[in-house]
Amino acid sequence: MKPTIGIIGAGSWGTALAFTVSKNAKQVYLLARNAEQASILKQDNQNKKYLPGYSFPDHLSVESSYECLTQCDIIISVVPTAHYRSIFQKISSEVSLTSKQIILNASKGIELATGLGMSSILKEYFPEAKVGVLSGPTYAEEVMDDLPTCCVIAMDCDNDVSQAQLYLSHQRLRCYRSLDLRGVELAGTVKNTMAIASGISRGLGFGYNATSALITRGLAEMIRLGAALGCNPETFMGLSGVGDLISTCSTDMSRNFQVGLKLSEGKSVEQAIAEIGMVTEGVPNTESIYELARKHGVRTPLIDAVYSILFQDFSAIKALQSLLETEPGTE
Repeated sequence: MKPTIGIIGAGSWGTALAFTVSKNAKQVYLLARNAEQASILKQDNQNKKYLPGYSFPDHLSVESSYECLTQCDIIISVVPTAHYRSIFQKISSEVSLTSKQIILNASKGIELATGLGMSSILKEYFPEAKVGVLSGPTYAEEVMDDLPTCCVIAMDCDNDVSQAQLYLSHQRLRCYRSLDLRGVELAGTVKNTMAIASGISRGLGFGYNATSALITRGLAEMIRLGAALGCNPETFMGLSGVGDLISTCSTDMSRNFQVGLKLSEGKSVEQAIAEIGMVTEGVPNTESIYELARKHGVRTPLIDAVYSILFQDFSAIKALQSLLETEPGTE
């Protein structure tokens, strides 16, 4: 039987998810942030702001009321991480989810105050539901163009993750399974910081050798931090780790890469974000990851360098140059 699917968040990735999962679904609900946004999307029958030119399929309904979530077999959240707790506090006060429903976090970040992943916040507010994570190298524009895309779904129970995989997978969206929920979530967060570093490097003219070095040394920091948190090291060699790192550190399709490019031009963080005009999770992610690494005593020179640029007013060239001046260690 075809599932009913809800997508919370009508930005570029939320809209792209709604389109691609509609291939398998009986009904898709795309939850806008308010009635005004929902009205605009309904009137235009497309998301003109983020993904113009793609008309909504007939069985995709734009909503602003959370009531429709009670009808969904699987729900995917693409809520910005900075607003995650406040939004799900509101949602949980209006609707309840049952033990038969699956809810996946597709946002990449860690809560600064607690060090929790977004899936842990979902578990707090929906203790009865089956909670997981969807991550990997997934550019919205390519998904909208129906180009082949692979992602990973992580949950605590193999039966649950297999069900989620069945609901979402189709010929153009291949969903792999994982039981390392914490590792998948951590990988998706760290890669955003590395994308900023890669954008800075590219903007400063450091070349592709430097990009390759950033990806591999960034992966090393990801694995070290993951080990301190009890994650499976093999997770970081998969789609949510090295797969997403390669993708997001290698192209200006990445918003976080674009932030790095603009910082390399001497623009402030605020200017860079304003010019991009969309949520760039890498900025708050960097602060969260930096604090998490300090808490667990993990050495993270690349993360530290990006943190110094974003939050300590270091110049991009000075911060990256300091990395080149450190004593090289063992591989």
